[in-house]
Amino acid sequence: MNTKREIRKIFQTKRNSLTLEEVNSYSLSIVELLEKELGFKNKIISVFLPIEHKKEINTYFFVEKNIHNCIITAPVSNFNDSTLKHIQLTNLKEQIKINQFGIPEPTFGEEIKVEQIDFVLVPLLAFDKKGYRVGYGKGFYDRFLKECKKECVFIGLNYFDPIDKIEDINEFDIPLNLVVTPQKIYYFN
Repeated sequence: MNTKREIRKIFQTKRNSLTLEEVNSYSLSIVELLEKELGFKNKIISVFLPIEHKKEINTYFFVEKNIHNCIITAPVSNFNDSTLKHIQLTNLKEQIKINQFGIPEPTFGEEIKVEQIDFVLVPLLAFDKKGYRVGYGKGFYDRFLKECKKECVFIGLNYFDPIDKIEDINEFDIPLNLVVTPQKIYYFN
């Protein structure tokens, strides 16, 4: 059975086995494939910033290449109600601080309303062939994606190819429009 809990454990182990060189190489390939396929100029993009100790995709490559031709926001987590607000990135060195959970977040800047966002780069541990994802299980992104405008494009970034099926999908799970891996883009819906 492929429950979220089982999948989460397997893919955290797989991700932890990656070297720093692999993380950066795969991340660069993902960003290059993403930019080749989609146009981001003059768009508003929400980008998760990588939690280094969890070996997340290094999205700083994307931010650094695109910060001057579009509006890039990064989420700030509210752990009291499991919501995210989105702050425009303008100066990574001054704006970003690591919070108590190891999450890099902007500490100041203009807040961008959820309805304005055109693209969301979504963190995930694994995804299935229907575009559903397994994250860390806190629900921050599912709540956020539900608030986005209908035309917003949800883009998962992942090191690994999809699994066949996540068994315990529920009504709160929001499917992605596409997932970019180092070798391929998977489209859904």
